Amino acid sequence: MPPPPVSPRSCSATAPACRWRPPSTPTSTAGPSTGPPSRSTTFSAHADADQIIDWLRAAPPPHTTYLVHGEESASETLRDRIDHELGWTAVVPRSGEAVLVR
Repeated sequence: MPPPPVSPRSCSATAPACRWRPPSTPTSTAGPSTGPPSRSTTFSAHADADQIIDWLRAAPPPHTTYLVHGEESASETLRDRIDHELGWTAVVPRSGEAVLVR
Protein backbone atom coordinates (compact mmCIF):
# COMPACT_ATOMS: atom_id res chain seq x y z
CA MET A 1 0.00 0.00 0.00
CA PRO A 2 1.47 3.43 -0.93
CA PRO A 3 2.02 6.02 1.79
CA PRO A 4 -0.79 8.54 2.32
CA PRO A 5 -0.50 11.79 0.36
CA VAL A 6 1.23 14.75 1.96
CA SER A 7 -1.01 17.48 3.37
CA PRO A 8 -1.29 20.55 1.10
CA ARG A 9 -0.19 22.70 4.05
CA SER A 10 3.18 20.95 4.09
CA CYS A 11 3.73 21.52 0.36
CA SER A 12 5.72 24.51 -0.82
CA ALA A 13 7.83 25.66 -3.72
CA THR A 14 10.91 24.59 -1.75
CA ALA A 15 9.62 21.03 -1.35
CA PRO A 16 10.00 19.54 -4.83
CA ALA A 17 9.24 16.06 -3.50
CA CYS A 18 5.79 17.16 -2.41
CA ARG A 19 3.30 14.65 -3.75
CA TRP A 20 0.08 16.11 -2.44
CA ARG A 21 -2.93 15.55 -4.60
CA PRO A 22 -6.63 15.71 -3.84
CA PRO A 23 -8.12 12.37 -2.77
CA SER A 24 -9.35 10.44 -5.76
CA THR A 25 -12.93 9.37 -6.12
CA PRO A 26 -13.39 5.63 -6.58
CA THR A 27 -14.89 4.73 -9.93
CA SER A 28 -16.57 1.56 -11.07
CA THR A 29 -15.38 -0.40 -14.08
CA ALA A 30 -18.28 -2.84 -13.91
CA GLY A 31 -20.36 -0.94 -16.47
CA PRO A 32 -23.90 0.38 -16.14
CA SER A 33 -26.00 -0.90 -13.27
CA THR A 34 -29.13 -2.87 -14.03
CA GLY A 35 -30.14 -3.34 -10.40
CA PRO A 36 -32.29 -1.16 -8.16
CA PRO A 37 -30.96 2.24 -7.02
CA SER A 38 -28.93 2.26 -3.82
CA ARG A 39 -28.14 4.85 -1.16
CA SER A 40 -24.69 6.37 -0.98
CA THR A 41 -23.08 8.50 1.72
CA THR A 42 -20.98 10.35 -0.85
CA PHE A 43 -21.82 13.75 -2.31
CA SER A 44 -23.67 13.77 -5.60
CA ALA A 45 -24.25 16.76 -7.85
CA HIS A 46 -27.69 15.29 -8.56
CA ALA A 47 -29.45 16.26 -5.34
CA ASP A 48 -32.87 17.83 -5.20
CA ALA A 49 -33.48 21.12 -3.40
CA ASP A 50 -34.59 19.41 -0.15
CA GLN A 51 -31.39 17.33 -0.07
CA ILE A 52 -29.24 20.40 -0.75
CA ILE A 53 -30.96 22.34 2.06
CA ASP A 54 -30.45 19.40 4.47
CA TRP A 55 -26.78 19.13 3.45
CA LEU A 56 -26.24 22.88 3.92
CA ARG A 57 -28.06 22.85 7.28
CA ALA A 58 -25.30 20.58 8.65
CA ALA A 59 -22.59 23.11 7.70
CA PRO A 60 -21.55 26.24 9.56
CA PRO A 61 -23.12 29.36 8.03
CA PRO A 62 -20.81 30.94 5.43
CA HIS A 63 -20.53 34.68 4.88
CA THR A 64 -22.17 34.27 1.45
CA THR A 65 -23.39 31.28 -0.55
CA TYR A 66 -22.91 31.49 -4.33
CA LEU A 67 -25.14 29.33 -6.53
CA VAL A 68 -23.23 28.91 -9.78
CA HIS A 69 -24.72 25.80 -11.37
CA GLY A 70 -28.14 24.99 -12.78
CA GLU A 71 -30.98 26.74 -14.54
CA GLU A 72 -31.31 30.39 -13.53
CA SER A 73 -34.91 30.07 -12.31
CA ALA A 74 -34.10 26.95 -10.25
CA SER A 75 -31.02 28.67 -8.79
CA GLU A 76 -33.11 31.71 -7.85
CA THR A 77 -35.70 29.48 -6.15
CA LEU A 78 -32.96 27.66 -4.21
CA ARG A 79 -31.40 31.03 -3.31
CA ASP A 80 -34.73 32.13 -1.81
CA ARG A 81 -35.07 28.88 0.17
CA ILE A 82 -31.52 29.23 1.55
CA ASP A 83 -32.34 32.80 2.58
CA HIS A 84 -35.71 31.96 4.20
CA GLU A 85 -35.01 28.52 5.69
CA LEU A 86 -31.40 28.95 6.79
CA GLY A 87 -31.17 32.72 7.15
CA TRP A 88 -28.04 32.77 4.99
CA THR A 89 -27.07 35.31 2.34
CA ALA A 90 -27.27 33.50 -0.99
CA VAL A 91 -26.46 34.95 -4.41
CA VAL A 92 -26.98 33.83 -7.99
CA PRO A 93 -24.20 35.69 -9.84
CA ARG A 94 -24.85 37.03 -13.33
CA SER A 95 -23.12 35.25 -16.21
CA GLY A 96 -19.53 36.51 -16.38
CA GLU A 97 -19.70 38.22 -12.97
CA ALA A 98 -16.44 38.03 -11.02
CA VAL A 99 -16.47 37.59 -7.25
CA LEU A 100 -13.53 38.13 -4.91
CA VAL A 101 -13.45 35.28 -2.39
CA ARG A 102 -11.31 35.78 0.71
